Amino acid sequence: MIAVEHLVKRFGDVVAVDDVSFEVGEGEIVALLGPNGAGKTTTIKSILNLMVPDSGRITIGGRVVKPGDHWLYRHISGVLEGNRNIYWRLTVEQNLQFFVGLSGKWVARRDRERLLERFGLLERRGQEARKLSRGMQQKLAVLCVLVRGTDYIVLDEPTLGLDVDTTYQLADMIRFMKDSGRTLLVSSHNMKFVERIADRVVFINRGRVVAQGGVDELRRMFAFRTYSIRVVGRGNPGQLFPDARVEQKENAHVIHISLEPEHLYDVVDKLRSHGFLLEEIRRDEPDLEEIYLKVIGGEA
Repeated sequence: MIAVEHLVKRFGDVVAVDDVSFEVGEGEIVALLGPNGAGKTTTIKSILNLMVPDSGRITIGGRVVKPGDHWLYRHISGVLEGNRNIYWRLTVEQNLQFFVGLSGKWVARRDRERLLERFGLLERRGQEARKLSRGMQQKLAVLCVLVRGTDYIVLDEPTLGLDVDTTYQLADMIRFMKDSGRTLLVSSHNMKFVERIADRVVFINRGRVVAQGGVDELRRMFAFRTYSIRVVGRGNPGQLFPDARVEQKENAHVIHISLEPEHLYDVVDKLRSHGFLLEEIRRDEPDLEEIYLKVIGGEA
């Protein structure tokens, strides 16, 4: 388990991380979400012992992380901010051999080939990393973490700059890691990606944890506030509700609006008073992006 307890980190007068606490359970994927400057990368670098926090405690596998404790790197691996974690003039296979060698281990050729084939890099095994596409470089960086065989893995913005297909492939890699018994902490701005991989989510903003919970738990928590209201009539009902999202479907409008249940009747009355005919009201299950915007308050 990765446990972060009351973590604080300042840079001069700026408090980057302010009393952050959360856990990543064994065999779990937890996503760390928040806007730019929220404190995600500072938290991740503290977990990886690349940065010394001012106060608080981090434990990994039950052992407290202390500055200069080299035992940590036998148990945890990380990919930070994109594809800059590989050696560009080494080939794909040389990168794998190098990173597994850092752990004092050896992975048999057939096992390396099996991993390379599974993730679409076998035919590129002899190619220098600098000649790969951005997506392949990113997959190689994650594969170099996987091949080290550590129990704990931290990925900071692994989808940065990736196209849709490569993002889906990367999600498959991460689920494969979990199925292999790994414990993962992942930060990302890609909400669809997070929905595909995460068991739980921790929202962080301005250096503080503002919400956390299982993905399904968060959906249930916010579902009662989100409605789809289908109406017909002249004009645009979106002008009545500036904070709502309105879709036009054939001769009708569908209003997607977040509100407390007791205010639903006020919305219906307002629509009727402006000549709109109500066809359907449905309570929606919000996606993670809608939950994010609600929790963070629309900050980017």
